[in-house]
Amino acid sequence: MLEVNGLSLNQMLQVHTHLSAADMEIIETLCGILDYIASLTESDIFINALTVNGYDSVVLKWAKPQNGSLYTHSVVGQLAHPFNEPAVYQTLVSGKPSFGVRGLSQERIPIAQTVVPVRNPHGNIIAALIMERDITEQVNQEAQVELLSETAEHLARTLMGVSVNKTSFPDHLREGVIVLDGQGDIQYMNHMADGLLQVAVGTTEIPCRLQALPQQLRESLEIPDHNRAWSREATFAQKYLKIEGIPLITRGNVEGAVIILSDITDLRLKEKELILKSVAIQEIHHRVKNNLQNIASLLRLQMRRLDHPLVKDAFADSIRRILSMAMVYDVLANQSMDEVDLKELCAKIIELSFAGLCSQECKIDWRIVGISFILPSIQAATLSLMLNELISNTFKHAFAGRENGSIYLGIEDCGSEIQLQIKDDGVGFSPQMDEKGHLGLKIVKILAEEKLNGSFYIIKQQQGTCAVIRFPKEL
Repeated sequence: MLEVNGLSLNQMLQVHTHLSAADMEIIETLCGILDYIASLTESDIFINALTVNGYDSVVLKWAKPQNGSLYTHSVVGQLAHPFNEPAVYQTLVSGKPSFGVRGLSQERIPIAQTVVPVRNPHGNIIAALIMERDITEQVNQEAQVELLSETAEHLARTLMGVSVNKTSFPDHLREGVIVLDGQGDIQYMNHMADGLLQVAVGTTEIPCRLQALPQQLRESLEIPDHNRAWSREATFAQKYLKIEGIPLITRGNVEGAVIILSDITDLRLKEKELILKSVAIQEIHHRVKNNLQNIASLLRLQMRRLDHPLVKDAFADSIRRILSMAMVYDVLANQSMDEVDLKELCAKIIELSFAGLCSQECKIDWRIVGISFILPSIQAATLSLMLNELISNTFKHAFAGRENGSIYLGIEDCGSEIQLQIKDDGVGFSPQMDEKGHLGLKIVKILAEEKLNGSFYIIKQQQGTCAVIRFPKEL
């Protein structure tokens, strides 16, 4: 049994109240679960009962939340006076609950108090259940909002005062500043705004009333119905203007607005120029791709007239090299950026080699693993040639006399460098091939060192070959 100052809960009820034994049992049962309610709501929970004088109430139980209490000392057994606890008294007398009543705790901490009646089976009020939570953070936020609101109102009154008194607004600003009153009429504008409006209107006389302005300009400067800031763009006499407005609100009413005019003509003209250049570059890429494909077609026609196998193979190699570069320009011709996705480029070159070199009898599986890295077009064109040589060699030499095989292409980010690995499970690399001065490998090595500032080498494996290309991300 709970004891406070030597008194148990039942003894406090007997001393301070006229409650029956059955009512006392209800309160005692409720006290038994009060700790759970405090933990669940993260609030201080109390049970008070009206004393025999019908005026004060006595604190019968206090449960503290686990995250910390509003009180440093126990208040159980103390009397609560209606002057200090009006919500508790009102609930005990009338039976009406009170929600979110604000006040101060004994430690002067802002609290929100909720009080609900506790009734017996006959509907009689026998106690009050009280929940109190700390609202210090909420009160501080409200104070900050109030301060900001007061500051905004003060600023609005100041700006309107500036406009009425024609006080000199900073005219060295690069933006035009206009102050409108509640009717939307111009009360003030600085020199920059005056100059921009003269261009828009086409005259040096700017009327003060918005209704007297041309329709397009009037609609651009009008204050919207909502109380929020707004932003618009408009074009006047080949001038591009960005119009931003901030409403001046006092006690919830719009008393005017501050409008900022920015001349964005140079920005919009440069954007148009960039778009035109981008379109022109895409057209150039498209024409380069077509020219390369035409060259490849001419070589293919010439190749068909040849009988010598070695000469035909040389022509076929040249055609594949040209088409590999054409692939880069095909990608560039279909996008606005002068960049190429390395992973996408690798897939296209493998498909090109697969279509031209892989026989129907040999089944080759291939996969690309790793990051999707974006390359400038110059690097992409160089890599397309290198990849074409290495993958073509794989198809021609690695799987000779075999019915199946696999090619793995890995793209790895090595910090300041990118590494490409082309692996196969074929017959392996022959040192005699390098000693004979294989043209394709010479091309790859020269391009890696001179064009990419990187390196190229071949790793000998127990089965197959691994060719490695490393180059810096930035040339």
